[in-house]
Amino acid sequence: MNLRLKAAKYVILDNILYKKGLDGTFLRCVDKPHQEALLKTFHNEACGGHFSSIVTMYKILRNYYYWLRMFWDAYAWVARYEKCKLFIGKPQLAVLPLRPVIIEAPFKQWGLDFVGPLNLVSSAGHTHILTVMDYFTKWVEAIPVKKTTSEIVCAFLKENIIIRFGVPQKIVTDNTSNFSSSELSLFCYDHGISLAHAFYYYLQGNGQA
Repeated sequence: MNLRLKAAKYVILDNILYKKGLDGTFLRCVDKPHQEALLKTFHNEACGGHFSSIVTMYKILRNYYYWLRMFWDAYAWVARYEKCKLFIGKPQLAVLPLRPVIIEAPFKQWGLDFVGPLNLVSSAGHTHILTVMDYFTKWVEAIPVKKTTSEIVCAFLKENIIIRFGVPQKIVTDNTSNFSSSELSLFCYDHGISLAHAFYYYLQGNGQA
């Protein structure tokens, strides 16, 4: 009776043995040589990436292969590689608290950042793209630039944002030297703009958002 119950989980189609999955799919049962080939493919080669044994096995299952002790075999396979062992047991970062961003009107808060350096410099010598995005409408403004100085940032905000959309209440950017300079801080102060930096360590140190 026990054998019959176990056999009910399997089916033979075209002389190939399959195991019935919980979701109704058929998982092809493979022998020892094919097991090692699958482990090599889904861990070492292009389909892999030297991930953990659990990740490797779920990749194999998603491709509809199965054998007994597959998780044990995957664990033993991954344990062979010293590089994989270096990343075992790394502590995970704690989940940061969520801070909802409440925007009540368009063009009141913008996100500011540089894209680059670009892999291919333009024919005019542009190396970066200066971009801003409105938090409410997701409207984007961008220009190519040759330098990432605070003077260029101030001119961009004046010509592309303030003149066209009015003075924003807040500008959010990172804490790099381009955006934490005294020139940009003074520019925002003169126009009554709140300048905020979105790095976590900056948030903890200064209590801004």
